[in-house]
Amino acid sequence: MGAWGPGPFENDDAYDWLTGFAEQPKQVRLLGALRDVLRDRDEYLDASESSQAVAAAAVVAALCSRVKYGVPPEIKRVIKSRKAPKRQLIHKAICALDRVFACSELRDLWNETGDNKWYQHMCNLTGRLKRALARIVRPK
Repeated sequence: MGAWGPGPFENDDAYDWLTGFAEQPKQVRLLGALRDVLRDRDEYLDASESSQAVAAAAVVAALCSRVKYGVPPEIKRVIKSRKAPKRQLIHKAICALDRVFACSELRDLWNETGDNKWYQHMCNLTGRLKRALARIVRPK
């Protein structure tokens, strides 16, 4: 994994997925990346598919809140033109992050570094998605 930082878009696999999504920003691409890690619950996830799922979840979170901090310019344009995601997509993003966090090569690679910034990013991202889901379930 070529990583230059612990953020959800800061590795080669995530950035490659992000580039493809920016070119064709369709919900099916988001769902595909999330479903890839949710398919077989007993399977050990490789770093590539885990990185792509984390990137997809970060895009879902950005769509929920329109937060642009830490979002690459390619996605900022997409966020402006899209509706907020539905409850099912947010739920899938949370489940995908939980899966990556529980049993993946990506998690193991970050464990080996001894740097906890990846965990901080994952917790922050999961928290943002859970807050977005709570707003949908219990609107103001």
